[in-house]
Amino acid sequence: MKQAMCASRLRRFLRGALLATAILMIGPAIVACGQSQGPANPTGEAVPAGYAGQSGVPTARPPSLTRTPFPTFPAPLYTTPVPTNPNPPQKPVPAQPQGPEPTVDPSLPCHMGGTATGLPSTAFQTKQATVIALGIVKQVLPARWTTPGGGRPANPCSVTNPYVIFTPVLIEVELYLKGQQPQRILHLYVYGGTVDRDQTTREPDLPYREGERVVVFLVEPPRDVPALNGNPLKAVIEHYTITPDGLATDGSRTVPLQRLLDEIADAQKQP
Repeated sequence: MKQAMCASRLRRFLRGALLATAILMIGPAIVACGQSQGPANPTGEAVPAGYAGQSGVPTARPPSLTRTPFPTFPAPLYTTPVPTNPNPPQKPVPAQPQGPEPTVDPSLPCHMGGTATGLPSTAFQTKQATVIALGIVKQVLPARWTTPGGGRPANPCSVTNPYVIFTPVLIEVELYLKGQQPQRILHLYVYGGTVDRDQTTREPDLPYREGERVVVFLVEPPRDVPALNGNPLKAVIEHYTITPDGLATDGSRTVPLQRLLDEIADAQKQP
């Protein structure tokens, strides 16, 4: 009985000794684990491997490991966008000086041309005309220049030349349809003609032939047109040729002569 009690006491003693030994061996390790292994790290970033504060390694952080703060920028200020003009004003372009007019050899032939646009209606033609006459072409005179003496100007092909070629035509009047005149012979200024090698043309061209009956709408000629042998000229703005079968044509329109005469009479009745 005494031996059993002794054995039990011995076992309890051994267990206590083993427990005390284990505490003595494990305690320091547990304490070490609870302690900081390096200098304080206020930034909270991880310490690189191999760097410890209590193991003989210098506790100062190497300069290469000092963290550079990320740069910050002030918020941009809001500015109101400046509207752009979709059509900016254009700078005036200075006028280019005009060069001298090209010199044209006066001995060369000169060819000038024009286009008759035509008046819109018989009523309009009647309003514009100062004289309207029905008559017979008595004579077509040679074409000439509008110079005072009828001769060739010094430089006929120049753009500044004010002179042109025209053909004088004499009409024996049968009937004045508007603007009664005392003379029975009218001297007409008909634009166009040929003088030697120089020529002035007009399109469409309805020629005058001696002996034909015509209806002519007349106005005063340009100021620079001289009188023909002391006889004032009348400029033609419309000319109808009367065919043997009683039709009147101006080259683009053909109507019975009586209809044309009625149109002229009706136009003069209108205010």
